[in-house]
Amino acid sequence: LESDSKSLKSQDAFLAYGVGLVVSGYTGAEVRQMLENQVETTFQRHTVPVEILKYMASNAPAFGMMATLVGLVIMLDNMGDDPSKLGPGMAVGLLGTLYGVLFARLVLMPAAEKAHQRESIIRFRNMLVAEGLVLLAERRSPRFIQDAMNSYLDPAIHFDIDKAPKK
Repeated sequence: LESDSKSLKSQDAFLAYGVGLVVSGYTGAEVRQMLENQVETTFQRHTVPVEILKYMASNAPAFGMMATLVGLVIMLDNMGDDPSKLGPGMAVGLLGTLYGVLFARLVLMPAAEKAHQRESIIRFRNMLVAEGLVLLAERRSPRFIQDAMNSYLDPAIHFDIDKAPKK
């Protein structure tokens, strides 16, 4: 396990950190606390862009309303001249509102949801890894670790140590 932790560092920093804690001899409770802190702080840091995207999505329609006001000003400016010039001003106004709403709903909100979903999956995966490492630190049996890990997973993807390929 100790030699594997060095090769893991480049592949998966979280797993390498957790293996390092287990190898260092920390108790299961200590490993759990440190890994949960790592998972939560990483999740908080990585979801900042999600909050930014949500904020932008909530403000995009307001920018569309500003375009509407510009269109109305153009329309009112042309009101005394030629009535045929009223249409383009109104079109700018309506299109600005439409673009603001569409940009919020079709670009920013889906991007925020996708980023949040990705980070939630990584968080779940890291919590699962943390639980397995805690059980290793507590020196639980392989069968117990398997059953504990499988309790988090869909039955279709349960792992069976009896069917695992031997090295």
